[in-house]
Amino acid sequence: MPFTSDGLRLVPPAAVVDRQLSQVRTTDPLLLIDLTTAESLSAVCADSELVFSEDFVHTRAWSSVLRQHNPWAQGLMWPSRYRHGDHQVVLFGDRCAPHILVEHTSWPLEVRANELLTSFRAAVPLPRPPARNFDDFFKAHFLEVCRALNARQNNWEMAQEATSRAFEIAYRKWAEVSEHPNPVAWVTLTGRRILNRAYQKLASRPERPLNGSDTGVPCDGPDLASTSVDKIALHTAMANLARDKRECFVMHYVYGYPINKIAELVDIPPGTVKSRLSAARKDLKDSLGHDFREGGMR
Repeated sequence: MPFTSDGLRLVPPAAVVDRQLSQVRTTDPLLLIDLTTAESLSAVCADSELVFSEDFVHTRAWSSVLRQHNPWAQGLMWPSRYRHGDHQVVLFGDRCAPHILVEHTSWPLEVRANELLTSFRAAVPLPRPPARNFDDFFKAHFLEVCRALNARQNNWEMAQEATSRAFEIAYRKWAEVSEHPNPVAWVTLTGRRILNRAYQKLASRPERPLNGSDTGVPCDGPDLASTSVDKIALHTAMANLARDKRECFVMHYVYGYPINKIAELVDIPPGTVKSRLSAARKDLKDSLGHDFREGGMR
């Protein structure tokens, strides 16, 4: 791309808007044809012209021959022409196991584009977002933040109180918060810090014994009693989950938030949400002796 008079190369916003940048990882070891060194290129009767040539027709033809004569190979690896020491890989999909690549973490590309383009003296001139109105922001997201904090703390009253205080702080700092790329996550993380302080105070108090009037509650029948025991066991097991796991678990399975929404709200990668959900399900299965989803329980 050409440089401007300011010494920058400008990337059109349309090239990044509504696109996702994903970091993936392999699930199994791969057998690749190495084309990263002079020695490895010599082994296939080629030189650096093969990997750095502008004649992609010639390169594709050579790659096809390498694939044909190496039935064990699952792909090719060659050096990056732009970043010294980095390698690029192309995989032969028909020779790889299904789901050989899984998403590790991801971001909206427009959030990371300028950070990644800095070393190339390039930038995306993204428009500034319009200023948000606090009243509209409060009405749209108060319940959402309450649910997120309740999922973490397992105490609705504390979650409401922490949410109210977090929004008060956001109101006082609205000029700063309204410009934040994810103001809902800003409020949620502020509420979590408030909850952490409150939790530490509660944890230092001695537990109060149950009132005698809590015993002897009549049951309507064996079926209801059995169902109640199952629910109590599930709720107790959920309450005993580590807060990071419970937070993602309740938001996904109780409130029905999709994984990407949880990631946006709590400001963590989707891959982290998935791993916490998996760990929470395992912990619940260990506690309950069966999968919590059996029998339709939620």
